[in-house]
Amino acid sequence: MIRRLTLLRHAKTLPVAPGQADADRALTPRGVQQCAELATYLHGQTFYTVAISPSLRTRETARLALRQAAGIEVATALYQAPADTIAGVTETFSATCCNALIVAHNPGISVFAGRLSRMTACEMSPCTALSFVFDGDWHEVPNGRCRLDWQFSPEDR
Repeated sequence: MIRRLTLLRHAKTLPVAPGQADADRALTPRGVQQCAELATYLHGQTFYTVAISPSLRTRETARLALRQAAGIEVATALYQAPADTIAGVTETFSATCCNALIVAHNPGISVFAGRLSRMTACEMSPCTALSFVFDGDWHEVPNGRCRLDWQFSPEDR
């Protein structure tokens, strides 16, 4: 079965304030604008599985950027997750799901994207989305055998 996996780095965030937990950082006004641009780009796409880090910035990014999603699941393991952990989250996706989205953090999300397509250097800027297609099952997301189908970066606009 042909599947699509879209990876999204959260939008631009405020720096951590004294006494504030990193997970509680909100989006900047520019981050909110990035999400609006992404929402326009994604118009008409439906993600059947959406897994997000529990941080405020990833939750805000998903809420503002996604107009059509079957359901958003908070995956605690995605908070500041390395690439191997992100890969493990894909193994939990339903076998019937053909279009999934992960919203997470750098550097893990960029490293994972690089592995999927064998990009030697992949640095996802805030609110960058990379969408890959592959033929296979979620429990065997084929590192290096995915095809980059499309990408969105508000920095390119």
